[in-house]
This record gives sequence, C-alpha cells and structure tokens, in this order.
Amino acid sequence: SVASFDNMRAARIHSAITKEDTSGVYVDSIAMPTPGKGEVLIEVHTSSVNPVDWKLAEQGLYITPSQLGADVSGVVVGVGTGCSRLQVNDEVWSDVGYSGLLPGAHGNGAWAEYVTVAEEIVSKKPTSLPHSMAGALPLVALTAYQSMVTAGAPWDPNSNISVVITSGDGGTGSLGVQLAKKMGAQSVRSCAAPDHLSYVADLGADVVVDFTQADVFDGVPDDSIDVVFDNYGANGTAQIAMNALRTGGWYVFLAGGTGPGICEEPACTPKDGVNQLSLWTDSSGHDDLDAIAAIADSQGLTVNVDSSYALEDSADAMARQMSGQTEGKVTIEVIA
Repeated sequence: SVASFDNMRAARIHSAITKEDTSGVYVDSIAMPTPGKGEVLIEVHTSSVNPVDWKLAEQGLYITPSQLGADVSGVVVGVGTGCSRLQVNDEVWSDVGYSGLLPGAHGNGAWAEYVTVAEEIVSKKPTSLPHSMAGALPLVALTAYQSMVTAGAPWDPNSNISVVITSGDGGTGSLGVQLAKKMGAQSVRSCAAPDHLSYVADLGADVVVDFTQADVFDGVPDDSIDVVFDNYGANGTAQIAMNALRTGGWYVFLAGGTGPGICEEPACTPKDGVNQLSLWTDSSGHDDLDAIAAIADSQGLTVNVDSSYALEDSADAMARQMSGQTEGKVTIEVIA
C-alpha cells in the first residue's frame, strides 16, 4: 500500500550559507515522493542537524536546491513493491544519507514531512525512545557504534579495556562515551567544555578533562590505552595517541574532522602494532541500527537535545548547530 498526497513541505538549501547568514535554507512546497521498488515512505516526526550538514552547505557542495537532513525517526505510511520486512504503521529510524551531493540529484533528505528510503537501510526504532529523541541519533550513533566495533567491541568486561574519546560533549562523543561503557570498556576518558563536564561524567566517562585547562592525554602514560576515538581531530592528536596506545590498540579517526587524519609519515610517526582507521560512517544496511536499538532498549541510551526547531525554522536550527556552543543535538520537529 502506498500513501498518496499532492504536495509536502521540505526544507531545502538554495545557496551557500555562513554562520552569520543561513537564509539560503528555507521551506518549499514540493511534490510528495512515491516509494519505488524496495523503498518505504516515512512520515517524518523528527530529524536533526549534524556538523556535516552545515559543512557541506557552507562549502556550497550541495546541488541546489537540495532537500536536507540525514537523520529520521518516523512512521511508515507506504511501502513499495519488493518490501517484506517493514509494513505500514511501523515506527522506524534511519540515516538516509546525503544524496544531494550527487550530480543531477536534488536530495532526498529528512527535513521534510515525508521521505522515501530504501527499506534495507531502515530499522525499527528503539521502543524506549520517543521520536523526539530517536530522530537525533542515527548518524552519530552509527558513527560511534562502528568506531567501537572496529576496535573490537563488544569487549569482555574483565579485559580492562581503556578508551579515550577526544570530545565527549557533542553528538558522536556523547554516544561514543555511552556505547564504549555499555559495550564493555572498563575505563573511558574524554574531555568537554567547562560547563559540560558533569554532563559527560553522567554519560559514563570515568575521567572528564576541561579542554580549556588541559589536553585529554595529559598524565596518560605511554602504552596504556587500548582505543582512541578521535572524533575532534585536533592537529597533533595522532602523534600523541600513538604514544599513549598499546601494541594491538586502535586509533580511529573520524573522517571529515578538522585535523590531518591518521598518523602517517612524515608529519606523524606510526607505532608498530597500532591499528589505524579513518572512519566513514556506513549506513548501507539496517543491522547496526538494529543493534543500537537493542542496546538502547536493554541498557538505556541518554539523548540530550540541545534545542528543537520547527521545520519552518530549519535555517535557525542550522545556525544553532554552527555556533559551536551546543550540548547534545539540535533537532527539527516535523510532528511535535
């Protein structure tokens, strides 16, 4: 069965933006999408703003006009031919990706009343989280989860695994702290802004460093850390991480960060036996979101919504995310 309507509201980018001027993002009335073979039509309840959204927009990389938004939590209202796993009325979540970067494409983002998504990348959302929270998570949760799995998680709780997360108070960091602990890490060390220290500690970090006063690696002995999730990407972090990591440890760098990337000669001297990965989030299936939903429902996940905006105020939501002052995620509530 396929829902059939005429038009819908969608927030699209029409021109490059800056921190001072996000007016190139505004709501249009456009044709309703129809699910094709293997696709479901989702009525969007909540989406969110991720740093990659504004970085791509600021650099003018979207084909304009392009429908924005990767995260979605909502309800299936139509299914295309060939779908068998999901059905109408299922409550779901997904990372729909960034199709607005493709030549000839104008995006299929979730800052809209409806979005069509390949069934294979849609997961049933955690029953423990309302749409208003679940919609903040797919991209950052996938990124954090895949980083931990790459580094060997879930770990035996008795294996004394120690993890450093270079920034704990943003989207990927807050999920990284929680998932590291819930997937068996004995010790998690991170850093945060001065007014976010207790927040990151409450997420489960054993040590939280005020980044205005010290580096997250200050006082960390050489060869003492098993996993470094470098989601911040400051210059020089890779070399410091090499010193701190044990043989057999992992340095996972979040691709798209501000730093130079993994440790490579001549700027950085890798350590023998330390594994490295520049991670691009993989949203091509539903298994990882299924696993994250299971963790959320069995152990709980804390979702901190910094601020929430109506679809018509998507430009303001973008500006808030660009401010660099957020604690948690900025969400867009399509159905409040």
